[in-house]
Amino acid sequence: MTSAISEQQFASGFLHLLHTNTPVFSATHTTSQSRGPVTLTKMPAPKRKRTDAGLGSSADAAAAAGSKRTFAKLTLKSIKAPKFTHTYAPLAVDAQYTVLDLKQRAIDENLVSAGSELRFLLKGKVLKDSGLVADLGDEGAELMITVLVTAGAAATSPVATPAEEEKKEAISLTVDEPVWAQIGQVLDNAYGSEKAAKVLEKLKASYQA
Repeated sequence: MTSAISEQQFASGFLHLLHTNTPVFSATHTTSQSRGPVTLTKMPAPKRKRTDAGLGSSADAAAAAGSKRTFAKLTLKSIKAPKFTHTYAPLAVDAQYTVLDLKQRAIDENLVSAGSELRFLLKGKVLKDSGLVADLGDEGAELMITVLVTAGAAATSPVATPAEEEKKEAISLTVDEPVWAQIGQVLDNAYGSEKAAKVLEKLKASYQA
């Protein structure tokens, strides 16, 4: 019949067994080189946390999407004066390309004058200048952007030409009585004395007004 041992006796016996099986090396002990290097067991790489899109992080998502987005076709169409239709096929834009950059490109390519103010609309919605063109559609999409052009240059007063200056100066000249007498004579020969006098009075009044 086996007698039961206490937990304390079992622990003491187990520790004694460990002590007697532990090798003791001298201070001058060396390991044989023939055994070769000790290789640790390769541990499996930890699994990366995946997002709903199946990518490890937003940085991975950006890298996977690439730094550019290419549209199969992007058309700028002005439906009011100045009317134009211009198509980029294809158009590749980087991630930082804004709507304002696209407007500047339209000006640089002389689609509109430099002093014009532009509004871009996509499906009836006005696009903000700070918006990214890459966000307007998926890779390979075809976009039609409506362009509204407004003249932005302030109106300036026209500069008088030399001919206009001479005309103003001529009008400001005073007509002497001898000249009026000659005019009256012409009127008298054409209409008679009574009617000529009335016409001459009206001419003088309108001239001096």
